[in-house]
Amino acid sequence: AGQGWRMLMECLAAGRSISLPSSNTGMAKLTARAVGAYARVRSQFKMAVGKFEGVEEALTRIGAYTYMMDAARVMTAGAVDDKTMKLRRALKEIYKETKNIEQKDERN
Repeated sequence: AGQGWRMLMECLAAGRSISLPSSNTGMAKLTARAVGAYARVRSQFKMAVGKFEGVEEALTRIGAYTYMMDAARVMTAGAVDDKTMKLRRALKEIYKETKNIEQKDERN
């Protein structure tokens, strides 16, 4: 008796671990497409803005983070479906990879 609140929170947590990453990844993909398209269409000095080195680097970073977000989304959904894999371990791996990418970006 008295376990209803805990059960409700566990059910909601599982749903949030799927819906929040999915919606955020979708927004990131849409943003990456819009920014990439604009950089290709917009021109400066008779050249597409997307071909400038600084813009290319930013677009590359946007693409890399979006790809990483999508991988995290798939991994999280798999962790929710597969009861043997711990969600905490999956999130630690994602966090570790994010930190590695950020450190590489800072070095360059």
